[in-house]
Amino acid sequence: MSFLALPSELRCQIYAIIALPDVTPFSKYRGLYLSCRQIKADLDSEWPKAFDAHLASISKHTPCIHLSAPKSGPIAARQHVRLTLDPAIQLDASNIKTLFAPSFHLYVPSLTLAFGPTTGPRDLSQDGWTIIDIFRHNATLIKAPVVKLEFPREYAEHHIGHVLPRVWTCEWVVGDDRTVCVWRRTARVKG
Repeated sequence: MSFLALPSELRCQIYAIIALPDVTPFSKYRGLYLSCRQIKADLDSEWPKAFDAHLASISKHTPCIHLSAPKSGPIAARQHVRLTLDPAIQLDASNIKTLFAPSFHLYVPSLTLAFGPTTGPRDLSQDGWTIIDIFRHNATLIKAPVVKLEFPREYAEHHIGHVLPRVWTCEWVVGDDRTVCVWRRTARVKG
């Protein structure tokens, strides 16, 4: 019996499992994805629904963060996840693991941590340092090979020159209104 001989409902359940980014990276299923037009069409249709539902589930269970991904384009382009912090959340050592662990365990090509601007008084430079510390202390948990930290440009000077774990390199991209620090994994991490 071939895969296409399976009932479409069963194939859709398999596609939903493939879409879970905390199980294994989608790149492991590239051969299946490219094996025939029917499977590619099925995955192009079913994968985004399951992937978006999974991100929504994580966001629902962690109300102070919002996970999102591009809503259109090929599957490869839609896997880049953006984590936006609720400006009202106070980041500290007691809530870091709980807040970020589900996001850090995602097998996605890139994960962007974004915060600011806020309304009202808030020390975004302190938040930036807290996020860098979160990253440094959890670097071995992060499955994404690229992590981006995005914050308002005026806070860039507070972050330049920070020491990163040895398996990561840092590149700064300065735009008109945003500055992005891009971390790239330089060595494989076990796990």
